[in-house]
Amino acid sequence: MRYLLCFLFAVLLSACDSPFPAFRGADVSRHDISGNSFSVYIRGENAQAVRTNFAKRPDIRVISLQAEMAIETASGCNLVEIYGDVALLTGVLDCSRPVSKSERAKWVQPPRRGLTCLGESTPSRWGDWRDVTLDCF
Repeated sequence: MRYLLCFLFAVLLSACDSPFPAFRGADVSRHDISGNSFSVYIRGENAQAVRTNFAKRPDIRVISLQAEMAIETASGCNLVEIYGDVALLTGVLDCSRPVSKSERAKWVQPPRRGLTCLGESTPSRWGDWRDVTLDCF
């Protein structure tokens, strides 16, 4: 029963396409680009694309290009910077000039947070982990 509940919870979470809190209440549109579905949120000069479909081993280069096309289609503006991962990409818009098909957005490496975690775990008698304690700093 416990495994069934965990599976159902994971399925519900995988269907989630909620934006970051900064994009709550923003204009949203849905776009299908080359087999991938995106929910695009736009607020001011910033945009966010959330990939809503399953993709087996997605390539960040392909996904970021498709997310860029979805954002530019939704906003009508050039995307000048983009960063994120294969599920959620955020970018900066430039609406002062028309969309250029030959010009691609600059990929920006997000800053690392420098988070380090140390932990302890206690194995149960069945060999799985019963208690895991993490201290992150």
